[in-house]
This record gives sequence, structure tokens and C-alpha cells, in this order.
Amino acid sequence: RSVNSTPYTDDELLSYLNNDGIFNLDLILAANKSDLSLTKDTSLTLSSGNSSVALPSTFLDIESLWIDTTELDKKDLSYIYEELQVSSTSNQPWAYALANANLMFNCSADQDYSLTLFYYTKHADLALTDSMPYSDLFNNTLTQLIVLIAKTRNEINALPESAIYDSLRDAVMSNIISRRHIPRTTGRPYK
Repeated sequence: RSVNSTPYTDDELLSYLNNDGIFNLDLILAANKSDLSLTKDTSLTLSSGNSSVALPSTFLDIESLWIDTTELDKKDLSYIYEELQVSSTSNQPWAYALANANLMFNCSADQDYSLTLFYYTKHADLALTDSMPYSDLFNNTLTQLIVLIAKTRNEINALPESAIYDSLRDAVMSNIISRRHIPRTTGRPYK
């Protein structure tokens, strides 16, 4: 606890764990395309005449987007807006961009399209009695995060936020490297 402040309640610490710890851990794992990331797929419908569709509420980041067997290209949002202003015809979209909680497409759909979205999802918020996510691989890092937050309750100081992120990133990267490393077991050594 900070000087002249009340001790943290369990609910406050759990809120910090969910919002600062687990959420950032999910983001870092998804950004590194880790096999530990939670992935889902879902079907969405782009209706005729529309150029956007809402994302699922658990969406974190996109892995790929398909119309039948055609993968759509991910583009910058400014490119998509420019395409929408230049093109006045409806067609089958071939590109998309993320726009807040929506997917924006490069043109209005000329018919209803069934989309298959493969995406990274965030963990549900933990309750006090829940087990830790990721098979307990990041328990030490998340414990250190809570201790760091509890010791630096001053919300104005930005150092703890960067220290938290750096600590999570380092833990994720060491885990990813160890999981992807395939030791050389046969053959001649390199000369």
C-alpha cells in the first residue's frame, strides 16, 4: 500500500491482474503469434450493400479473414477509406482493415458474403477462485506485476506501466523461444 492510503482489497488486486496483467499478456502473445494464444474462428455475414461488419466482443487481433477459399488482404484503414471514396460500384471485397470494433472492406458488397474470421481472443476476467491462465507458465511474472502495482500506487508515475509491459514481454519471449527451439540431435556438427 502507498503512504497514507488504505490497503488494497482482493477485488482491486484482481482487477489490476485482469486489466494490466492478463490483458497485456494476451496482447503480447497474439502479437508474437504464440501457440499459447487463444484462437477462435467464427462466421460473419457481410450483407449486400454494406462495407463493414462488427467484430466479436472477445476479439483481440486478427489472424486471417476468408471468403470461401479466398483469403482477404489486410490493409491500412486510410487505404480502405480511399478505396471506398474512389469506387462507387459494389463488388466482392478483396481487402479489409480494422476500424475500432468493426472490419471495413474496400468496397460495398454486391451480394451477401459469408466470412470466416480466425482471430485471437482475450481471456475472460478471472474471479478470485479461478485458476491462473496459460497452464501456470506466467504465475511468477504475474505475481511480480501485482507486487509492483501494489508498491507503486501513484497513478501519475508512468515507470511502473513500462516496467510491467517489459516484464511481461520478456517472460513471453523466453517462453516462445524455449517452445520453438528444436535441438539438433543427429548429424554432423557445423564446421
